[in-house]
Amino acid sequence: MWEKIPMRVSALVLFFLVGCAMFMTLSRQEIDNKNLSSLVLTGYGQGTYQYSAVETYLEELRQLNLNTASFLFTCYTKSKYSSEVDCNSYDSPGLEELSDAIVLAKRQGFLVNLRVYVDLKDFTWRCHWNPKNKKLVLDNLDQTLTKMAKFAERRKVEVLILGAEYCQLTKTKYKKEWQNIIRSVRK
Repeated sequence: MWEKIPMRVSALVLFFLVGCAMFMTLSRQEIDNKNLSSLVLTGYGQGTYQYSAVETYLEELRQLNLNTASFLFTCYTKSKYSSEVDCNSYDSPGLEELSDAIVLAKRQGFLVNLRVYVDLKDFTWRCHWNPKNKKLVLDNLDQTLTKMAKFAERRKVEVLILGAEYCQLTKTKYKKEWQNIIRSVRK
């Protein structure tokens, strides 16, 4: 019987069977009383989260007796004064690879921590990022972080970190804007 089925149909059926297996039901683990312990696998550029790199990283976490896989998704802005946030450049990891990395970590029993940072293309420390148009950059961050929160929610990520070292953007006068961003992300 099988010899009568064209090779293309067999390959297509196999593709769908493997593809459906990849869409397993993910769950979120409780972390209330757990100590999170991890090292971050940094996400700089396409191909960062290739299967072999993630598998090596997860094995290192196991050997160190750590319980959390931490993945960094890096977006970029052009310069110290730029207000744009670009998460689709070649320097950012691919979302499909990141998704596969999260699924692999969860299948192996790890909690998952997703960090979303904006770095400067000119390698200036992000603490010195001082966009000229603060309202625009905070709106851009709101959109970016909300999109990444939806991505994380679909994959039942346990922890989502909304950036780090935004010294010029986290001053008290921007408290209301950050509260709005956090509210959007929590939805």
